[in-house]
Amino acid sequence: MTRPGEPTCTAPERKIASIGFLSHSGVLGGAERNLLELILALRPQVRCYVILPWWGPLQRVLAHEGVSTAVIPYLWWMSRSRAWLPRLGRTLVNVVMSLPVAWQLRRWRVDLVYTNTITLCIGTLAATLIRRPHVLHVQE
Repeated sequence: MTRPGEPTCTAPERKIASIGFLSHSGVLGGAERNLLELILALRPQVRCYVILPWWGPLQRVLAHEGVSTAVIPYLWWMSRSRAWLPRLGRTLVNVVMSLPVAWQLRRWRVDLVYTNTITLCIGTLAATLIRRPHVLHVQE
């Protein structure tokens, strides 16, 4: 609460009308169920779009709920392997695949990009390409 005569600090409001979500899988595990619950809670006020790396139960549930989805293959940037060649290969695949991901997000005209796990770097790359804010949800 401010007193009369004290300056107030307010940020201009910018309404988020649409969010592009990236999931690390198409299954219905714990993180994916959290994502589904979040999308269903936001949908009355926000247009939600989801990009998945492969078809699966999550895509079917989202489609049943009327959520637009796209399947674009990409890889986790994290793994247990310490060998540099496979790590470099995954990084190169994700850099290349960030282009179609960014194109899809731009096509949907999202205001925000939301990556549902720290195992993906592609959301950060795509958000940078289309100059949109990015949220990385660390829930591991």
